[in-house]
Amino acid sequence: MPASSGEPLPFDAHSVCEKLGARKVLFIGDSAMQQTASTLMNALFPAGCQTQLFYRSGDTLVNIKYAKYNRGDYWVNSTLEVQPDIVILSAGPHVYGRGNYDFILKNVVAETQRLKQTALPNLQVVWKTQQPAGCAKTITTEDIILGKDFQHSEYYERDLYALSVFPRNGIPVLDIRMLYYRPDAHVGGSDCLHLCNPGPLDIVAPLFSQLLDQLTDSDGDDDLSFSDNPFYDDDQFY
Repeated sequence: MPASSGEPLPFDAHSVCEKLGARKVLFIGDSAMQQTASTLMNALFPAGCQTQLFYRSGDTLVNIKYAKYNRGDYWVNSTLEVQPDIVILSAGPHVYGRGNYDFILKNVVAETQRLKQTALPNLQVVWKTQQPAGCAKTITTEDIILGKDFQHSEYYERDLYALSVFPRNGIPVLDIRMLYYRPDAHVGGSDCLHLCNPGPLDIVAPLFSQLLDQLTDSDGDDDLSFSDNPFYDDDQFY
């Protein structure tokens, strides 16, 4: 997380490439995740290890149509294709319905355990929080307009939910919640989801560096329990 002083996190591409070593990283998700992946690839370009980063489309990760779009393959298939050491997942804008979102989180935990027990024992799965959404008329405004499409108003609640589930199941979180309510993220225009680039999303590079420091080979031993979360009820599960 950025320092409270507002100073940007330090970032050195060569240092990050040294940390990464020979490992491959796969990003799977929708177009917002594609933007995250390309931002990190550009940041690592000066050191040359951007060729170890890959992106595969997966609007819902589970290849089930929950809204208008369901582009891409099942995330497990993409993972087996690329054979990465680290896979970073995210879903949200194309997942309508809380029960459907619950299903995806359960799937990620269960399939992570299965992959580590079978085809990819050293795989490290990471969840990325939602791409914060909202438009602003000027760069200094405090009035953030949440779009009506893609359930923008539910993103922060979903992030809190994911943060209550994944870490205790051995899945770290690439947390970009500091980008919520950034008026310089979407100034003007009608696209209130994809971030202005270059811009606030550049924070993903130093956060990725921190992630590499945090990743371990340990697995979570706790059972996945959804009943403890105040946002979701059992009768909403699929």
